[in-house]
Amino acid sequence: ELGYLAPDSAGQMQYISLLSQLAPEDRNFNNIWKIHTFPGGVYFRSSTHLFLWAEGQMRVWKPGNEFHRSFFVHNTFYIREIGVGLLRMVGDALQPVAGGERFADNRLDLMLPLDAHDILIGTRADGLLRFDGSAFHPFPTEADNFLRENQLYDGAVLPNGDFALATLRGGVAIIDQAGRFLQRLDKNSGLLDNTVWSVYPDRQGGLWLALNSGLARVEIPAPLTKFTETQGIGSSTEALLRHQGRLYAATGLGVYYLAPPAAPGDTPVFRPVSGIAAQSWSLLPAGRSLLAATSNGVYQIENDRAVPLLDGLCFVLYQSQFDSTRIYAGLIDGLGILQFLNGRWRFSGRVPGISEEIRSIAEDPDGALWLGTQFQGALRVKLPPGKPVSELDETLLQVTRFGQTHHLPEGEVNVYPVNRRVRFATSQGLRSFDAHRQIFLADSSLGTLLADTAYAIHRLVEDGRGRVWVERGKENSLDIAVLEPEAGGGYHWQKSPLLRMNDLRPAWVIYPEPG
Repeated sequence: ELGYLAPDSAGQMQYISLLSQLAPEDRNFNNIWKIHTFPGGVYFRSSTHLFLWAEGQMRVWKPGNEFHRSFFVHNTFYIREIGVGLLRMVGDALQPVAGGERFADNRLDLMLPLDAHDILIGTRADGLLRFDGSAFHPFPTEADNFLRENQLYDGAVLPNGDFALATLRGGVAIIDQAGRFLQRLDKNSGLLDNTVWSVYPDRQGGLWLALNSGLARVEIPAPLTKFTETQGIGSSTEALLRHQGRLYAATGLGVYYLAPPAAPGDTPVFRPVSGIAAQSWSLLPAGRSLLAATSNGVYQIENDRAVPLLDGLCFVLYQSQFDSTRIYAGLIDGLGILQFLNGRWRFSGRVPGISEEIRSIAEDPDGALWLGTQFQGALRVKLPPGKPVSELDETLLQVTRFGQTHHLPEGEVNVYPVNRRVRFATSQGLRSFDAHRQIFLADSSLGTLLADTAYAIHRLVEDGRGRVWVERGKENSLDIAVLEPEAGGGYHWQKSPLLRMNDLRPAWVIYPEPG
């Protein structure tokens, strides 16, 4: 059977058969393997017949042996005949392509426009070729071995000019016009299997894949990339940081770094930093060094190795904005200080008089240190300038504790520096500190949505462009959004670009990449 769908007078799609347009001897054509539409008509190709439906008439061509694959490129119809080679339609006749006899016994699986004139040809025996209309030339790429090993079968041109090359064993290879192997789509990247029979780009920028196990739709380039245990992340991620060009992740199993792909087209994977095998909470760049806060203490990381600096559970690290040689460490039972002395970070001691579990740290413009806790409210600490920690005692410190009597809600309080002020993320919205009244008030300066006491504020991160990334929630509902600064002041709540992240929530960390 062959035909088409068209709406009837009521607008309902109806199937219209073209079988009656064929002579009886041409109706036994077995399967139609390919349909090509073009302004002049429609080609239907089976292994025993080629049909052209144009201007209300059906034309028929039959092979001497058997038709195999067909293509419509640069307004020209091409077809391979087994035992003959590559043919093209010239007028009303199929004529041999010069040099096309090389495909008499060698399969040809794709023909795609390479540019305005040349054609990319995909074969299994000879790899990829460039056809300039009169001769075939090798087209070497970084994906040659991959395509040879995994059996090239189909292909398509993507909207940006790259090529999606489907294989029967290894998924899809994405290459550019220079032959660079950009990406591999396979089971490791989320496909149900690695057998891809056909690829088709849609008008919305998606790429449809026909698999052994169903259909898949892929966005290229993907707006979201998910790293799971397959890519080396086997537990929750608490912190992310790019340091000296390398991305690090603090996880429940230690600190990992994103290694470059082992081969062109491979997905990069996370590998463990040796020397850390503990729950890791926080990462901090400090000059050329990278420090990690973990359940076993503070470590200094150099490339993929770590050395311990401080024992004991540490949740957070914060480098002073007023003294870059000082780092504060939020401990399970107090506040520690690391000092940069003689070219090294060293533990200087604990700040006396503080025994709370410190989960977050920030400095206000006056130099006061704010500490957030999980169950014990917030603390403000004023340290005497220039005093080493060894000379500190409680008489030299000003430590003020704030809780429910100061209008801080019960539960975890996290402090965040945003737009030159310290903000307090609580279980009942965003708060700011009223220094005159010594209480905390609902903070609507970033928008009334954050001041809503029905929502808990879980994450609040300002990026280099002044945007504020937010996660808030109530009961079983979570929102991830970005606040865009407006020219006249204030912020615009932008949620729609992040809606597809809803099934990934909660987000334990939000890390805007620099730049």
